[in-house]
Amino acid sequence: MSPWQKIKNFPRYVKHQIVTLKPPGEVPMNPWTCLRMLNRRQWAFFFIGFLGWSWVCFFPSSTSLTLGRL
Repeated sequence: MSPWQKIKNFPRYVKHQIVTLKPPGEVPMNPWTCLRMLNRRQWAFFFIGFLGWSWVCFFPSSTSLTLGRL
Protein backbone atom coordinates (compact mmCIF):
# COMPACT_ATOMS: atom_id res chain seq x y z
CA MET A 1 0.00 0.00 0.00
CA SER A 2 1.45 3.33 -1.04
CA PRO A 3 1.70 6.26 1.40
CA TRP A 4 -0.93 8.16 -0.61
CA GLN A 5 -3.43 5.32 -0.18
CA LYS A 6 -2.76 5.31 3.57
CA ILE A 7 -3.44 9.04 3.77
CA LYS A 8 -6.54 8.67 1.60
CA ASN A 9 -7.97 5.91 3.84
CA PHE A 10 -7.23 7.75 7.10
CA PRO A 11 -10.67 9.49 7.46
CA ARG A 12 -12.45 6.16 6.96
CA TYR A 13 -10.15 4.55 9.54
CA VAL A 14 -10.85 7.27 12.12
CA LYS A 15 -14.61 7.04 11.52
CA HIS A 16 -14.50 3.27 12.02
CA GLN A 17 -12.47 3.63 15.23
CA ILE A 18 -14.92 6.16 16.71
CA VAL A 19 -17.91 3.96 15.89
CA THR A 20 -16.31 0.88 17.47
CA LEU A 21 -15.44 2.78 20.67
CA LYS A 22 -19.12 3.31 21.48
CA PRO A 23 -19.94 1.08 24.45
CA PRO A 24 -22.81 -1.37 24.11
CA GLY A 25 -26.03 -0.43 25.86
CA GLU A 26 -25.86 -3.42 28.21
CA VAL A 27 -25.75 -2.99 31.96
CA PRO A 28 -22.79 -4.88 33.45
CA MET A 29 -23.41 -7.63 35.97
CA ASN A 30 -23.03 -6.87 39.68
CA PRO A 31 -19.55 -8.06 40.80
CA TRP A 32 -20.92 -9.58 44.02
CA THR A 33 -23.35 -11.67 42.00
CA CYS A 34 -20.47 -12.88 39.82
CA LEU A 35 -18.44 -13.83 42.89
CA ARG A 36 -21.37 -15.78 44.36
CA MET A 37 -21.63 -17.77 41.13
CA LEU A 38 -18.10 -19.22 41.42
CA ASN A 39 -17.75 -22.86 42.44
CA ARG A 40 -14.95 -24.32 44.63
CA ARG A 41 -12.66 -25.07 41.71
CA GLN A 42 -12.98 -21.56 40.30
CA TRP A 43 -12.25 -20.08 43.75
CA ALA A 44 -9.17 -22.31 43.97
CA PHE A 45 -7.95 -21.06 40.58
CA PHE A 46 -8.59 -17.48 41.66
CA PHE A 47 -6.58 -17.85 44.87
CA ILE A 48 -3.74 -19.69 43.12
CA GLY A 49 -3.54 -16.86 40.61
CA PHE A 50 -3.68 -14.27 43.38
CA LEU A 51 -0.91 -16.09 45.27
CA GLY A 52 1.25 -16.18 42.14
CA TRP A 53 0.62 -12.50 41.47
CA SER A 54 1.52 -11.66 45.08
CA TRP A 55 4.71 -13.73 44.88
CA VAL A 56 5.77 -11.96 41.68
CA CYS A 57 5.36 -8.63 43.49
CA PHE A 58 7.35 -9.90 46.49
CA PHE A 59 10.06 -11.77 44.58
CA PRO A 60 12.26 -8.84 43.42
CA SER A 61 12.67 -7.60 46.99
CA SER A 62 13.34 -11.10 48.30
CA THR A 63 16.15 -11.67 45.79
CA SER A 64 17.83 -8.41 46.72
CA LEU A 65 17.70 -9.42 50.39
CA THR A 66 19.36 -12.79 49.76
CA LEU A 67 21.78 -11.73 47.04
CA GLY A 68 24.43 -10.56 49.52
CA ARG A 69 24.62 -14.04 51.04
CA LEU A 70 25.32 -15.74 47.73
